[in-house]
Amino acid sequence: MKKSALWASLLGFVGLVVGLLGFNLSLGNTPVLGLDLKGGLSVIYATTEPADTEQLTDIRGQVGHRTNTTRTASGPGDRQGREPGPSG
Repeated sequence: MKKSALWASLLGFVGLVVGLLGFNLSLGNTPVLGLDLKGGLSVIYATTEPADTEQLTDIRGQVGHRTNTTRTASGPGDRQGREPGPSG
């Protein structure tokens, strides 16, 4: 294969990647950058309605029980946010 054909393939591929990235960014999508040192899977559950501490503790226990049934994972759950005030 000629050297010029290899350069054309490389530039075509890079152009395609840059074009697709530009198209994706034009749709409003942004890359999520970060370094995951732990690996594994992370799932975030969010309530659609305000929940009190008892409800959150209960669901945390249920999720922990489901993830530990196979004894292959430990599901450390963190509760984040604040409790709603008296007005909700």
